[in-house]
Amino acid sequence: MARKKKQDLAITIAIIGAIGAIIAGYYQGPLADSQWKERPIADISLGSKDLPNTVLQKQNDQYFVPIVLENRGKSDAKTVLVAYGTSTKVRIGEYGDWTYQYTLPFIIKPDPSTKIYPLYVLPDENTNSFTVTLSTQIADQPTPFQEINLFRPTSLTYEKTEDGYILKNQQ
Repeated sequence: MARKKKQDLAITIAIIGAIGAIIAGYYQGPLADSQWKERPIADISLGSKDLPNTVLQKQNDQYFVPIVLENRGKSDAKTVLVAYGTSTKVRIGEYGDWTYQYTLPFIIKPDPSTKIYPLYVLPDENTNSFTVTLSTQIADQPTPFQEINLFRPTSLTYEKTEDGYILKNQQ
């Protein structure tokens, strides 16, 4: 008799587990589908049809290269921007320390219009040219199904002139 009760209990638990799995699968489908539809689609570059400028830009007496950002999706895109400088120190945004490699966790809000964010450069003293390169890394907690696209140019080389710096190469 005790064996029969154990079997009945095991069958009851199996049936409840199966029903729970079916219900979870039903609700998981719409949840995953809505996350897919709401996903961020972010495009990142150092240029667009009008950028980069042939002359290195200046803002508040600081040189900068524009980072071009766009999120065509419907939720926040979470990434890590990494800027590298060769013969120049860099920083993303106005604040922070100057370094040859600058890393910044970054959130790109959903907005189909193009946004510009400054990548400041501080060319080494006595350098005739420098290169800045932009890349991305996966954020600690990325948004589900997010798509981060890094478009060319991601590397720009500038050469010194009498008036400042001009663009010599882009990749």
